[in-house]
Amino acid sequence: MSREKQRYDLPEGVIAQQKQHPLLSRLYICRTGNETTGNKKTYSRDKGVMDAHSMIYCNTGKGWFESAGKRWTIHPGQVLFVLQNEPHAYGPMPKDPWGGYWVYFNGLDAPALLQWLNITAETPVLTVGKSLQIERLFRDLLAFCQLGYGENYLVNGAAVVRQILAQVRLGQTTRPNFQHQLDAEQSVQFMLANLGQKISLAQLAAQANLSTTHFAMQFQKQMGYAPIDYFIRLKMQKASE
Repeated sequence: MSREKQRYDLPEGVIAQQKQHPLLSRLYICRTGNETTGNKKTYSRDKGVMDAHSMIYCNTGKGWFESAGKRWTIHPGQVLFVLQNEPHAYGPMPKDPWGGYWVYFNGLDAPALLQWLNITAETPVLTVGKSLQIERLFRDLLAFCQLGYGENYLVNGAAVVRQILAQVRLGQTTRPNFQHQLDAEQSVQFMLANLGQKISLAQLAAQANLSTTHFAMQFQKQMGYAPIDYFIRLKMQKASE
């Protein structure tokens, strides 16, 4: 990643205040940041993290995660969750170190949110695809933390974390051959870049490296419209501006 590395660790006093705050006690931030691809640091925690759950979104490179005698490889477009107090270790793959965003969070709603995402010690990884929306939300979260730890920023930051979790739920796939799943946002960007052109279903499918049948099915499932119908709607929207 080309952007500068950022990290924000909220002071213990601020975390304690969030636990008692009527608008923050249900979900609050402990620390957050991004990880550049040049960082090859590994982490090993025999007792886990005592004060929070963590979420790591990988958008480039690869990482690994070990817990309870099992090992997972984390690819771009996957989200790793580490549960509170869970012994674990993780780090980047040496030849292709990962980069992305991360946040440590907790609160009264945290267990229910993790259950909603079907996160357990046995299933800590979800696949959402490379998501511009998730990246934008993480950047918003970092921007709020950069402004300080006043009430307004903390409330907005917590709301962003809830949005990220909701976006993960919306975008997740569970098939093991996730690398063959459609990144619909990438296809939409391709459409937007070619609004003045004629694009066929075969061209869209080739751009996504999928068969036309699989592409059409996955696109409609994610976006609610057939690919060409969606492209026509984008053309009409552009013409009306």
